[in-house]
Amino acid sequence: AFLSYNMAVSGVFGHFYYNRLEMIFPQAIGGLRAVLAKLFVTQGVWVPFGWLPGYLFWTGSVQGRTFEQNVEKLRTDYHALLLGTWSTGGLVCIMMFRFIPIQHQVGFSALGHFVVTSMMSLMLSKERPVPFYKVRDVKCGQPVCDSIPDSANHIVSGPK
Repeated sequence: AFLSYNMAVSGVFGHFYYNRLEMIFPQAIGGLRAVLAKLFVTQGVWVPFGWLPGYLFWTGSVQGRTFEQNVEKLRTDYHALLLGTWSTGGLVCIMMFRFIPIQHQVGFSALGHFVVTSMMSLMLSKERPVPFYKVRDVKCGQPVCDSIPDSANHIVSGPK
């Protein structure tokens, strides 16, 4: 689901978005001011109000969630995902706007979006893989787990 979102947003929209930013805040003239302006527009406006809600609704719809379920997902996970995006996105944007030529920013951004959406997909995934040390058998395609505790407290306290 996130691959299709990245193709649509980074591949199609990204070209126009970064060219427009460069037209409004030209790097050759603006220097650090242009970098910070682009950073503010991207991380302060586009990510919280466009990219992140779009990601949650797009991927939720592809996964079969209803509109109401997508709204609930946005309500419950939005702040954690936004902080996660900001934790790396700000530095990546500064480096991109300062050092990456405009003709390569879409590709650089697409790679960054791929990494961030992979991270968000893992954060949002409710089903975690069963650790290999707990699997003793597979029945009907599902692993059957041993009753190995995650800690050694059962040894200290003895059998119950």
